[in-house]
Amino acid sequence: MLTLPQPIPSADTEGSSDENPIYCQDSIDAFRALCWGLYARPTEICAQDDPSRVDLDRLVLLADIAHKYECDTLETWANGVLRTHWSSDSGASESSQHSIWTLDTLEKVLALMIRTDIADPVFKKQVEAQWLSLAFAGSDTPTELRRALDFADGLESPRHQALAYYHALRRIDAAATIDGKVADFSEIVAGPSESGKDFMHSLSSEQRLRLMSGLWSLNTLQSNSLADMAFEDRCSECYSVNIHRSNCQGSWKKFWSSLNGFHDFGMMLEVALERASGRNEWGSSAPCWRLVRPRVEDMMRKFEEHLPMYFTIP
Repeated sequence: MLTLPQPIPSADTEGSSDENPIYCQDSIDAFRALCWGLYARPTEICAQDDPSRVDLDRLVLLADIAHKYECDTLETWANGVLRTHWSSDSGASESSQHSIWTLDTLEKVLALMIRTDIADPVFKKQVEAQWLSLAFAGSDTPTELRRALDFADGLESPRHQALAYYHALRRIDAAATIDGKVADFSEIVAGPSESGKDFMHSLSSEQRLRLMSGLWSLNTLQSNSLADMAFEDRCSECYSVNIHRSNCQGSWKKFWSSLNGFHDFGMMLEVALERASGRNEWGSSAPCWRLVRPRVEDMMRKFEEHLPMYFTIP
């Protein structure tokens, strides 16, 4: 943690005088958080369970530096308090206007999870979703959008960087949307509005190139994928091959053909997943309906895995 001891004795030894202080390799705030975690009194520790008194930023710093120096007990405690507040506090909800989970705090938690990779999958996914919602769906000005992309560019995670650009593309299209129409890139394809242009002008040239590459890739992906949708000729769920071919394969083709108007392939998959979760559209005459949802979920997983490639992120 500190640079002591030093191999060569000298008059300039760190800590020997006020003129030669000990240099800490971490930020002052992070070091203070570690000292607080080591020496906090019981009343200070108990106060972290109170949403009105908890210092989330300090807990994030503590979890990070404790992970770095393998202070396992401190790390586990800090992460446990963060997860407890997330699951019990209404601040984890998008609708709450008094949330303790601000965008700044969410960014710090997200960066912590990427660096340490210790959060449970459900918590991690929820933090990601809330961050994307506040950073992009909630960005009302070009400056806010630029700030959100700048933060994502600084993350050491191509996946999260690609998710940021994808949601920025959605946000730009939403700015061009009129009368509450579904934002599916159709407005961008037709031609950006003045507000959409303002969003684009606020970005760097590299950011604009990535967005344009993503728009082209996603639009191409949508048209190619719908043409390749296929269902096997045989299925163990069905009573016979004839029933499968006449009912299941027909329902499968009809299911996807109805989504042909989407330019945003990710949104198309979201709508498909919602529809695949119900049985009414398929009925008892198509036993394969049980296979539709896992297929769509697998497509969504692969879509997200390939997002960095669509936006030319190395």
